[in-house]
Amino acid sequence: MRFTRLTFTVLASMLMATACSQSEHPVTEDIPTPVFADESMRPATPANLPKRPNLLFILTDDQSWEFTGKAGYPLVKTPNFDRLANGGVYFKQAYVAAPTCTGSRASILSGRHVWNTGSAAMIMGDWPKGLITYQDQLAKAGYHVGYTGKGWGPGFFQAARTSDPAGTAYVDKLKFTPDSPEGQVRSIWDFIANFQSFLDDKPSDAPFSFWIGTFEPHRPYVAPDVSRFEGHDPATFIPGWLPDTPEIRKALSSYLIETEWFDDDLGAIIAFLEEKGLLDNTLIIIAGDNGADLPGAKPQNYEPGVRVPMLAYWKNGIANPGRDVADIASLIDIAPTFLEAAGAPIPPDMAGHSLLNILGSPSGGLVDPTRTSAFTGYERHSDWRLERQTYPRRAIHTPRYAYIRNYDPDGWPAGDPPVFAESSYGWLWDPSQNKLAEPFYTKLTAKRPRDELYDLERDPFQLQNIAADSRYKSVLSALSKRLNEELSRTGDPVHAGNIRYFEQFVRDDMKTVMPSYLESQSKNRASGN
Repeated sequence: MRFTRLTFTVLASMLMATACSQSEHPVTEDIPTPVFADESMRPATPANLPKRPNLLFILTDDQSWEFTGKAGYPLVKTPNFDRLANGGVYFKQAYVAAPTCTGSRASILSGRHVWNTGSAAMIMGDWPKGLITYQDQLAKAGYHVGYTGKGWGPGFFQAARTSDPAGTAYVDKLKFTPDSPEGQVRSIWDFIANFQSFLDDKPSDAPFSFWIGTFEPHRPYVAPDVSRFEGHDPATFIPGWLPDTPEIRKALSSYLIETEWFDDDLGAIIAFLEEKGLLDNTLIIIAGDNGADLPGAKPQNYEPGVRVPMLAYWKNGIANPGRDVADIASLIDIAPTFLEAAGAPIPPDMAGHSLLNILGSPSGGLVDPTRTSAFTGYERHSDWRLERQTYPRRAIHTPRYAYIRNYDPDGWPAGDPPVFAESSYGWLWDPSQNKLAEPFYTKLTAKRPRDELYDLERDPFQLQNIAADSRYKSVLSALSKRLNEELSRTGDPVHAGNIRYFEQFVRDDMKTVMPSYLESQSKNRASGN
């Protein structure tokens, strides 16, 4: 079932009716507690999969899971993504490691939780020495590795390594110049020409592993065209985690235009592989690096910020193609998946698990009974917090529940008042009402309790924190326990007690808070502009 704003209105009415009746007629229904399978129940990878395929990873920039035709969003056209999803394996629930670009990409490359990537977890941070990527491992295994477009970052790797963590750069051939009108709003790279250069350099007997990092649908956005919304019920195209304001419609329109640009590029990439005779034996994984740059998504650990589209396509290797699976995947699983496919060793410090057992299985639904949860974390995204502090969060996500722990409940999650710069405040202003859109604005800017728990079945847009609801006591306990186990097992320094651990990685030359900007925004806020 696809939840829309209208669906949520009905659910909210039901919840309110239930809440009003609690004092007179206590609710006695059972609230199911999450059950986590033992790792020994993980099914093995079929032995008959092709060996050492080519590997291609394609990463979109700021794409929440629901904005594809495959996911059921009605006003976006993504025929190429849909084609691959319907011809491969589509992961209905896939999660990034962090709802911010640098940390998420570090985790994809290393196969580690974001809290295990050190300074690479921080936007504009440094890649630490000794942090090994799947591309490094594949190069040792004889693969030709490289990337085009956006690799790891934004950040600095030069002190630790000679090339981007995503591999040797193939970025010199451009489709648009950076200062052109097109280059201001979309990917400047000629992906096909750079891919060809990469293949030209490949030894004839070597398989390849290539990373294509697009710019879409990242800001700055193209000029909006809201005509696609005309004649449609807002409940069908404004997700319930967003208010319906004029600015949101403009931003969403631009966002969808750029999503379709990516799909056009994807079509060209697939056609190129077909032309070269490489498509059948290339394992392709496509995913987003974090959620949409819209209020309530990036850089939040709520579902729109951490849940992304993800598919795997491999004509020679996927059994029973066209499957939609319920297995929860994390983008930290991509590294061990590629390594296992290549027959390369998987480092023991990788927290992710290979997805090959799912790709090689003919089954749909839940293939691997251990895949019922994913973990996400967060420290810092922008430089807009005056005190330049981190805001450490950790979370666990299951098919029905999301539990988020805020390690600094006294901090401001969206930056300091009165600007709250990470709230996208301007998009939350409703001029027709001459006020900020609620409850969205308060949800993003107000201080948060240590524990947040959401029942995604009843509250898909996470507007009602039920951590204090006695009916969910066992759910909260089970999720908190499972999160604690994973944080302890993987040595999270924040969970161990040092909640300011990651502040040491904020570079002095990147502490670029702009007091004059914040002051002007504060004045605009006070004047109602």
